[in-house]
Amino acid sequence: GLLLLIAVILQYAWIKEYMSERKLNRLLKKIGHDSVHNVTIPDGMDGKIFIENLILTPTNILLLGVKKYQGLIFAAEKIDLWTQVIGNKSYKFENPLRQLESDALALTAKLDDSKVKEIVLFINGSEFPKGKPDNVVTIADIKEWARCNSGLEIPETLKTNWKQLLELIVSND
Repeated sequence: GLLLLIAVILQYAWIKEYMSERKLNRLLKKIGHDSVHNVTIPDGMDGKIFIENLILTPTNILLLGVKKYQGLIFAAEKIDLWTQVIGNKSYKFENPLRQLESDALALTAKLDDSKVKEIVLFINGSEFPKGKPDNVVTIADIKEWARCNSGLEIPETLKTNWKQLLELIVSND
């Protein structure tokens, strides 16, 4: 019994991360009719795009990146480096919208009639005291989308685009 308790204590961080990931995946499934996660698609220039989350919603195909930051986030669409503040320490990180924008352009180029929308989801209690950029959302925003998208039908053009994207996925073997 003592060895089991020690093993659980040592694995607590991993278990907590696993449970958090499952909870997030369940929430993301509620905002769309279909989704793929952690896939690779050719970029059209002999390279590949890694896509964390691609979700088919009633209004668009959502290209969603997830960032696990705590504390205060100071960000704007047009600046290269964003700042995370925890207590009295600050940390700089790359603007995550830049990569998603590039990936969305590559995806759009491969589709006949596309509505790809790129979004960055901040989890783990991030706050934006000076405001969030337009393409940044939090868990509360995702929950609202899930409520609003419930029961809505997918237009045929989006279904067609979704099938085109699924055919582009490269095996990660």
